[in-house]
Parts: sequence; C-alpha cells; structure tokens
Amino acid sequence: MFSKSSRPGRSSRNEAGFFDVMSIPQQQTTSLARLIVCDEGGAAGPVYELGPGRPTTIGRLPSNDIVIDDDSCSRQHCEVVLDGEEWMLRDLGSRNGTYVDNQRVTKEWALIHRQVIRIGSASFRFVIDGGTTRGREEFDTAVSLETHRDFRNDHTPVPQVAFGSDPEIESDSNIVHRAKESHYLMDTLSEERSRELAEGLGHLHRMALRTAACQSLPDLADTALDGLFDALEVDIGAVLLLAETATGSKSVRNAQRMAYRNRVALEYEQISGTITDATLLRNEAVLAEDWRSSTPLDGADSDSLDEMEVRSVICAPIRCQDKICGLIHLYTTRTDALLDQDDLHFTLAVADHCGTVFGLLEERLKLKSNLEQQQQKYDSLRKQLIENSQLVGESPSMQALRDQAMRVGPTGATVLVRGESGVGKELVARLIHHSSERADKPLVCMNCAALTESLLESELFGHEKGAFTGATEKKIGKFEQADQGTLFLDEVGEMSLSIQAKFLRVLEGHPFERVGGSSPVNVNVRVIAATNRHLEDAVNAGQFRQDLYFRLHVVQVSIDPLRDRRGDIPILAKHFVSRFSDSSGRAIQGMTPAAIEVLTSYHWPGNVRELQNTIERAVILCQGDRVDACDIQLSSLESGRTATRGYAITEQGQYREMTIDALEQAHILATLSYTEWNKTRAAQILAIERSTLDRKLKRYKVSRPTQ
Repeated sequence: MFSKSSRPGRSSRNEAGFFDVMSIPQQQTTSLARLIVCDEGGAAGPVYELGPGRPTTIGRLPSNDIVIDDDSCSRQHCEVVLDGEEWMLRDLGSRNGTYVDNQRVTKEWALIHRQVIRIGSASFRFVIDGGTTRGREEFDTAVSLETHRDFRNDHTPVPQVAFGSDPEIESDSNIVHRAKESHYLMDTLSEERSRELAEGLGHLHRMALRTAACQSLPDLADTALDGLFDALEVDIGAVLLLAETATGSKSVRNAQRMAYRNRVALEYEQISGTITDATLLRNEAVLAEDWRSSTPLDGADSDSLDEMEVRSVICAPIRCQDKICGLIHLYTTRTDALLDQDDLHFTLAVADHCGTVFGLLEERLKLKSNLEQQQQKYDSLRKQLIENSQLVGESPSMQALRDQAMRVGPTGATVLVRGESGVGKELVARLIHHSSERADKPLVCMNCAALTESLLESELFGHEKGAFTGATEKKIGKFEQADQGTLFLDEVGEMSLSIQAKFLRVLEGHPFERVGGSSPVNVNVRVIAATNRHLEDAVNAGQFRQDLYFRLHVVQVSIDPLRDRRGDIPILAKHFVSRFSDSSGRAIQGMTPAAIEVLTSYHWPGNVRELQNTIERAVILCQGDRVDACDIQLSSLESGRTATRGYAITEQGQYREMTIDALEQAHILATLSYTEWNKTRAAQILAIERSTLDRKLKRYKVSRPTQ
C-alpha cells in the first residue's frame, strides 16, 4: 500500500519490506517527530521522520512525501507541518476525510503525542521524539486498521464518537476479531459468502418482523436478545442502555440493563473496561476468546468472569444517529461452542438494526410526549378562549354553538352566521377567528347595512386618489386590511346586486380592482358573513344572488334567540352586572331574586344586546348594593308583542293571510306611529340601524303622512 517518495533523504525499504529511516544531515533538518504505520494486525510498520522547514505531504500521487496506494485516499490528502511549537495536521480537501482518534479533521488539527491519524484505510501513530522512552518495538495493538481484510472495497467513513481518552488496550485481552460494519449490511459480497450468510439473514428477517411491532425499549431489547439466542450458541446475554452524562457523553458505569438471558444459571457480570473501552473508543464490535479479566468496569473482583468460566465474549455497540446508545454483551462458557467471526458480524447486524428501531421508538415516544403536551396546551387555550369569547351561557344550545364554532375555526371554510339581531353574531365570528390558524392575523369587521352602495364598494375594495369627489388620497379597503386574516361582514343580505357580483369574484379567489384603479389586487382572506334575513326568500325574490348564497352557505352556524334559552338569562345578567359595576366604579354585589324574575319573564325582542343595555342602565341607576326589580326598565315593546301577533289577525280574532314582508311593513309602521315618526327611536325599538329603516321605508314606498 505504501511506497517511498522520490525525494532524497527520506527512507529506504529493507529486506523485510519495511522502510528504514535514513540519516538526514544535521544542516538540512532535524527529526522532531515520527509517523509510525500500523499494519493490519496492529503491529508497528514503516516509520516516517518529520522535521521542520516544510510540510510532509500525504496522498495518492507519487509526488507526495508519503504515498498511499488506496482509492479511498485522495491525490493530495493532507499534510503535517510544524507551526511554531505545535505540530499541525491539515486536511487538503480530501474526499473521504482525515481522522484523528476517530474525529474528522475539517481544516486543521493540533497533534498530540501518540494520537492516531486515519487516512483512507491506513493508520499512523504520531510520536514526538523525546516525549516517550518506548520504541516502536513496544507499539501495541491500541491502533490498527479496520477489521475488514479488503479495506479498499469495504471502507466506510468513521462516525464521530466522543468517549473520553484513548485507554491502553492490553495486548493480553485476546481480542481476536473486530468489526465496524457487519457483512450482512454490505452492498457487495461474493456468491460464496452470500450463501454462508443465508441462514443468518433468515434469522435477521424474522427478528426484524418481530421488532417492528415493539412499542417500548424493553420490548425491543427482549426481542433482540431472543433473536440472538435463537441464532447463536450463547449462554449469557444482556442488552444495556447507556446513561447520558451532564456533558452529553455516554457512560457505562450507570448503564441500565434492558434485557437479560441466562442458560447456565449464573449471575450476570459486566465485562471488564478493556473490551468495553475498545468498543466505545473505536465504535466497533469486538470478539475475545480465552478471557482473562482485567480492570473490571463496575469495581467487581478481577476474577469475577473467571469464576463464571467465560470462554468467549462479544461486545457490540448499538448505534443510533452516529452515536452509541447501548451495548450488546454475549458470553459463552463452553470450549466446544466458542463464538466466531460470523457470530460477531451477526451480532453487529442485530445491534445496528436495534439502533435503527431504537431511534424510531425514541422519536415516537418524543412525538407522543409532544402530542400530549400540545393536547394539554390546546385544551387550556380552548378553555381560555371560551372564557374570553363573551359567549356566556350554559344552555345546551349555547354549548353546542361554542363547540361548533371551535370545530369550524381551524378548517378555514367560509361561514354564514344566522340569527336575530342582537344575539351575538359578531362574538361567534370572533371565536371562529381566534380558534383558527389566522388567530394572529387581523380580524376586520364591517356592517354592510350601514353604508350606501357607493360607499360600501369603496369600504370593501378601497379606492384610488381622485376616484370620486372627496377621494383626496388612496384608501385601502377592508379586504386588503384583512389580508391573511378574517373579514366579518354583518347584514350581508343588505348588499346591492352589483356589489354582490364583485364580492363573489373575490370569494372565488379572483383579484379585484380598487374603485378608480386598474391594478389587480390579490388577497387571502377568510370570510365570515352574518345575516338576520331569510336569505332563501331574498334569493327567490331576486334580491340576493343564488351563486353568492351557495358560496357563503358552506358552513352555517345558527344562534337561538334569547327567549328560547331563558336559562342563560340569569347567567348573562350576572356577567353584565359584574362587568358594568367594574367599569363604572359601582360596588354592585349582584341581583335580587325579584330582579331575576323580571328579567326571565321578559320576551327580549332585542336579545342579548337589549339585555346588556338594560343591565348597564340598571347598574347606573341602582341606589343599593344589589340590582332590584325597581331598577330594571324594560322596553315597551313587550306590551306590543300581542299587537305584533295581531297584525295577521282580524278584529274578530280570525286568521288573515299575510306575507312576512307585509307583516314586517305593518309592524314598522305601527312602531313609527307609536314614536310619532321619530325614526331614531323607532330604529332603537326595532333593533336595526337608522339607515336600514330608511331603506326599508324606501322599498315600501312609504313616507310620513302629512298633517
């Protein structure tokens, strides 16, 4: 693999095939350090002298100082140079990387005495002259090349694993085989070798099917150990989960035993630190025979495994995401059933499979924990949102309304909220918005009945400067204000047909133009519409577009009037008393039973809005510390409730045919007559806007009678 450089004053090959160090003239350079090559068996090989003055280059090209004939080595791989008082290793942009003690060198690395340099499939020990009295004859097996016999074909990069310093692995530990990658996982194998591994592949396949159903780490460890005992002639086995230290590294001292099997009725003992350190340090599985215990890991007697008469041991790392998370220990106590190299590769394949499943289980447990935390957070936020939504009430219809709004919110669908005036349609829209993914984006509200047709178009879509008289500057419409958020349009049934057509195009995702403009404007807006009208009758009468009706009618949320859920009246009343007493600075403690009785017996034509105004007025006028019946001033519409029903009844009490529009017209005229045509007062009684009343009178072609 190695060849000498053509440069003079380096080294020459002797009869044994190693390189002899040639004497270098003192005036040219002085040897300060050496790179000692380790052969495949771990013995010291050629020695390269390093001196000051210029870098020592290493690579595949013959022009390098040290030439490595290996395809995994780049043409100019790295160099070693004395920089001041430090020896520096510099990677020259190699394809497969340069490693020092199994850690990849990205740019440069300050070398320390006896560190191991890995380049391709070759290993060097860096030795500083004068730093040690040991010669290369004493160089032991602490550093070796990969276990695989053909490094050029089977080389894989070494993952970064940090497990303390490099321990001295004794030569008498009888480690007979090492493996970083199992033969079962190699892409290319000879046909003969594939036949030899066929039986093991069958065991691996069956075990993989069983481990796929594991739901916990102990189940995984038990299943893996069962598979190993089925395939191998082992007497004792254990799966350990390594403990994580405060620094993030893994510790074996407090390792947790996840699974254990025993065929010989002997107590389990952890193998000594020598084999464990060899596994952790180099991230590889090891096989030792004729075991002699040394330096027990847990402080047990040095002859503890000797007492068990252990003959061979396999220790394999369980690797998850390039980190060692556990170990597999297998022991045999019989001389006629020693573990061999195939057993080592099979155990490593099982360990690698366990590492993959371990990572998936760990991720699943993490996701499950996160899901539970998110569910708790969701439930807490949902409860808080309901409490802050002002949708007060505990009646079945109110609970169903809140649940429906919370379900609809995250969907992003267009919603049509229906209910009488004053029931709280805007509050429902706010709850839907705040329970959606747009909660942190704007919620823009607008009443479509409050403006004329021209002003409504300008408010919805905006206008350019000079678009009409009074347009002194460009104005952004409600749709643009609500971009990425929610637009709530109340009394959407009052839109004119021309505005409905433009509104429909925006709902369908088309761009629109501002009034007086020609540039298209694109927005992403969720629309929540509300109405107190019977839109189906408006569609049949040609007053509301059918296609817009179906576009709005994706999800319908209906709110019952207050008179149909009288059980909520005391709850709402107490809520409003508390709110208005705080805002007005009054020390009102609550309501008397008589006041509650008055409120629950009232018809509430104005629904929750009327109840709110009534309680606010009562709190202001209350002279005691509790609201009493005498403090409550109800609308005179309660006495007119019979008259409202009588519009469709003759003087003789018989039924008279009358349409809804005719009945509405008669009721409005009766209210105007009652208020002596005070439109503001009549609109308050009817619980509609003054502009809505004017529009209805215009539609009815009714004007105030002359005296």
